[in-house]
Amino acid sequence: MTDQGRVMEFEGRRIVYDIIDIAAPWRASQKQTILFHHGVAMDRQMWRDWLPALVGTYRVVVFDMFGCGESEAAGPAKDWTPAARVRDILALADAVGAERFHLVGESYGGTVSLLTALTAPERLLTLTAVTTAHIGSSIESVAWWKQLIDDEGMKGWAARMMPHRFHPDGISAPMADWYLNRQATTTGESVVSILRELQNLDLAERVGEIETPVLLLHGDSSPFVPASLVADLHGRLPNSRLKIFPHAKHGLPFSHGRDCGEALCAFLSDWRASA
Repeated sequence: MTDQGRVMEFEGRRIVYDIIDIAAPWRASQKQTILFHHGVAMDRQMWRDWLPALVGTYRVVVFDMFGCGESEAAGPAKDWTPAARVRDILALADAVGAERFHLVGESYGGTVSLLTALTAPERLLTLTAVTTAHIGSSIESVAWWKQLIDDEGMKGWAARMMPHRFHPDGISAPMADWYLNRQATTTGESVVSILRELQNLDLAERVGEIETPVLLLHGDSSPFVPASLVADLHGRLPNSRLKIFPHAKHGLPFSHGRDCGEALCAFLSDWRASA
């Protein structure tokens, strides 16, 4: 069963999500939910290449973060804080009936996922953080992004971001066109507000409290989150596994979606075997 374009109204915010549930019915008693949280200026479609490795075993929930995709930031309830994103995650898990679940986050979504593990550890089975910083101040200046958006608009900003996300030969032309256009449809307000909140978030002294099993996936050449920073995060987490992908920038979860999905599937298989 696939259920697309469902809407959750929560705290005045409108969150749009899909449920992909095609695992064989005789596995129903063992089926668990994976919830995917994307990063800045992207939407829930970016996870498509991850799904072939997962949907035969797991129920998958993908959603558009508040301010992105179809979850537009309209009306007065514009709470951009990471704490609000954590509440969105937990409310969505409640809405789909997932008392406990596997959480996957990329970039800002990964940082929010770390905060979720600190806020509600009893809800998570595992956590996967992709191209994720635990020290938000390491990310580029919000003033530079705002000036670029003001001067060149969202399409100009999106075009400038592409070399940071992908090597020239890293993705096909149709993939590049799709990604560029999806970035360009996000509002400048959303991009700047999310980045500002990320820069103010520092979890370095707290991530050592996370006992949830964690998989860290990272490219070897992200200009936003150096591999050395992810190695530091790996060293601070008491129960983590790190996989570095060669020839990959910050857009790793899109450029290497199938490989990431297979890495997650292997991680979850090991976790299930030891649980």
